[in-house]
Amino acid sequence: TLKARLDEARREYARHMVPQAKAVTQTEEMRALAMRIMEAERELDTEGKSRTADSRTAALREERKILDKAAEELSGALAMRKVRERHQAEAVRLEKRLRDLGAERARCMRMLDTLADFQREKVRQVEERVNSMFAGMTFRLYDTTLEGTASPVCVPLVGGVPFEAANSAARMNAGLEAAALIGRRLGIAAPVWVDNAEGNRHIRHTGEAQRILLRVTDESALTERPLD
Repeated sequence: TLKARLDEARREYARHMVPQAKAVTQTEEMRALAMRIMEAERELDTEGKSRTADSRTAALREERKILDKAAEELSGALAMRKVRERHQAEAVRLEKRLRDLGAERARCMRMLDTLADFQREKVRQVEERVNSMFAGMTFRLYDTTLEGTASPVCVPLVGGVPFEAANSAARMNAGLEAAALIGRRLGIAAPVWVDNAEGNRHIRHTGEAQRILLRVTDESALTERPLD
């Protein structure tokens, strides 16, 4: 090593040294040895400084690694903090949106209730107005669904019974009443042919419209006469 070379040069120089009492002049070899010693000392000093620098560099590199790791951890923590802040801001916005939607839903429900009340009242008034035009029959113009809404229908009722389920006499009189009402609304008096009238003893009047029908009679000849 460099230190071993320096020690060897010093020993060699010491062998060539002579006591000062003999006043012997140094030889060229001794001067060369002295130069070797000086160079070795400079190299040793440089090597020491280099080792010190290398050691310092290694320490700085380790410190830099530690600082880089700490900076990375801080960056991650900062990023997570920003993410949390964004999430918190989004949560606040969504909570406000939820409150706004709740208020809007309540307003819409009130409007729906108002519309439902209006629809029920409209149904009542329409049915009342239509049924006031008839004496022996009525109409059910709306059915109520399971949700409570009105569904438009048109079901004629004779004595509270659906037209299809009523007896033939009731259906006949209901038809005559409807024909008479249509004639009055249109301002006409058209003849009305009444089929199967022989099975109905109480035939409803049709106003000014002529009724043409057949009745069972005990007379031997077929006669034609106006109804009472």
